[in-house]
Amino acid sequence: MRRKHTNGRVSDYWASNLSYLKCIFFFVTIVLRSCDSLNFSLLWIAPSRSSPFGTGKVRSLPFTTYQIPHIGDYRINSGCRVKPFREATRNAVSDITHDRRNSVKPQASKRREGNRCESVGKLINNCNRVKYVVSLHARDRAKMTPTNLSFCWSQIAKLVTMNNIDRNDLRIKRNQERMQLLLNDTISSIEKFGPRNIATTCHKLAKLEKICRWKIGENVWRCLESEIIRISESFSAREIANIAWALAKAKRSSPAVWSQVDLATLRCINEFKSQEIANTVWACATVDYYSPELFDKIEEVALPRLCEFNSQDIANTVWAYAKTNHSSPHLFKNIADVALPRLCEFNSQNIANTLWAYAKSGHPSFDLFDKMSKDALPRLHEFRSQAIANTVWAYATVCQLSPQLFDRIAELALFRLHEFDSQDIANTVWAYAKNGHSSPELFDKIAVVALPRLREFSSQAVSNTVWAYAKTGHSSPELFNEVVVVTISRLHEFNS
Repeated sequence: MRRKHTNGRVSDYWASNLSYLKCIFFFVTIVLRSCDSLNFSLLWIAPSRSSPFGTGKVRSLPFTTYQIPHIGDYRINSGCRVKPFREATRNAVSDITHDRRNSVKPQASKRREGNRCESVGKLINNCNRVKYVVSLHARDRAKMTPTNLSFCWSQIAKLVTMNNIDRNDLRIKRNQERMQLLLNDTISSIEKFGPRNIATTCHKLAKLEKICRWKIGENVWRCLESEIIRISESFSAREIANIAWALAKAKRSSPAVWSQVDLATLRCINEFKSQEIANTVWACATVDYYSPELFDKIEEVALPRLCEFNSQDIANTVWAYAKTNHSSPHLFKNIADVALPRLCEFNSQNIANTLWAYAKSGHPSFDLFDKMSKDALPRLHEFRSQAIANTVWAYATVCQLSPQLFDRIAELALFRLHEFDSQDIANTVWAYAKNGHSSPELFDKIAVVALPRLREFSSQAVSNTVWAYAKTGHSSPELFNEVVVVTISRLHEFNS
């Protein structure tokens, strides 16, 4: 380390000894060029702290060892500064550097050769594009174990989740062919996969279908389902939850496989984490699989652990119980108590799903609805069209008024009605009529939007729409005339 001195005579000291230092480095240059091997160290001669002139104190700096084939092992002081010295010294150091660089090359080459011997799993993990993953599989198919094949799907799913470039890679014909090759190898060795690899593969394939809309194929899912049934007793809690989520996302509703998922869940339900509980019950409701024993057991396990649930887990759980019409007043009451102080964590979809669930199940929590209306107001622009419709429908169903919320939603909906489907439109006008909240501009706009799309409406949606206009006394002759035509042509669909 360079020492700072207040006396300017330090520079004079170095100038007076410059010739001495030149001689040292010139001698070193000669020795390096003439000796086959040499161990030496360069010492830094610095003035002592006691005197700016000093008698000189020899200090050794940290050494760095270099391997040079034609010279051997030697040490050079890494703290020496070579720039102030003459050409001879610079040439010497340049030669040392050049020899050192050349000496590293064989070592780097050995490392590259070692990389080729690394496990296939590490190579898969190093792939940063989907096309590299499928190319690696095509090249090293013979080396791929079931775990490697499962890891390929994990890496592909991770990459397509991260960016759109990899999603575009899947549209390229060559990559699609290689993906199909990977899929074929997966199916051909499916019996060797084991529980963990089966669960991982199902989860990642379902994610690919969801994100990229890439159709895996009926035969692939049947093979996976057969293997799930065969080894259902071997799955852990996490693997069961991942399989249930995957089957729900892929819209696989086979009673045979779901009955095995049911039994496996009951077997190790006490080992489930909060997210796994919520995902499993959500998956069952999504595919309309209802098991009273399973839902009762999940309620029993979930109640003492509700504080562990995050906002997504809470919304998914109440949504599932409401969707299957499973009566759980104690669960809904406790969830409302847990959710109230944490509503700031809920996103727009969680708010809408929770409101819908409480309204659908017939377990209204007026404190929860009141707090949610206040939290939703500044975030209504984040709501999707279905979330908007479900929110007003929920408030109307439990007969809870929220004028400020309804006014704001009416303003927002005027500009977004083109996003609403037929069910959203019918639910929205029904909710405003049921709560007696007047919004003439909204009803006029809905009449214009609904008129050309009336044939898309279900019989129940048609009935709810005309009832809402009649209840509010809002006249729309063109809409009613079209309703008459549609009703006559589909009269058999209407209840007597």
